[in-house]
Amino acid sequence: MAIGISDIIYKPIRHGQLLDALSCAFEGRSQGRKTPALPLVDTTLASRLPLRLLLADDNPINLKVGQRFLEKMGYGVEMVTNGLEVLQALEKQPYDIIFLDVQMPEMDGYETARRVCQEWGDRRPRLIAVTGNALQGDREKCLEAGMDDYITKPIQAKEVETILLRWGVRSTN
Repeated sequence: MAIGISDIIYKPIRHGQLLDALSCAFEGRSQGRKTPALPLVDTTLASRLPLRLLLADDNPINLKVGQRFLEKMGYGVEMVTNGLEVLQALEKQPYDIIFLDVQMPEMDGYETARRVCQEWGDRRPRLIAVTGNALQGDREKCLEAGMDDYITKPIQAKEVETILLRWGVRSTN
């Protein structure tokens, strides 16, 4: 009997998706799915809700994916690779929203959030945690560090759009 991969499930795992994959694997059949279509995003969001965005992640692939999502919505985005660079970028110019990976070298996202809150106080940008950690307590840990919201990897375009609408409106008021 040959051993192979019968399906791929992406995080965050959804119950129905897991059930379908297990059923197909035990029955020895393929799910026969097409590649899911990319969700449509509002390509005019940046013109209606102009924001200065900073994306912080030490993984070049994650930076590129985040940049593409934001560019599809019409945004330009600055990118840095660690928490120290976030602080340096904030010294040069203000941002409305920072997407902040929690696990970075030099200074992780938690410490970066604490420092941004301490140094910029009420003038600080909105901080959005971006993490592969989706365990109970991870969201609370991010919020306790001073972040405003939390999204998990793999990042979904619609989720980014929702975050921008939720926090961008508050930043521009």
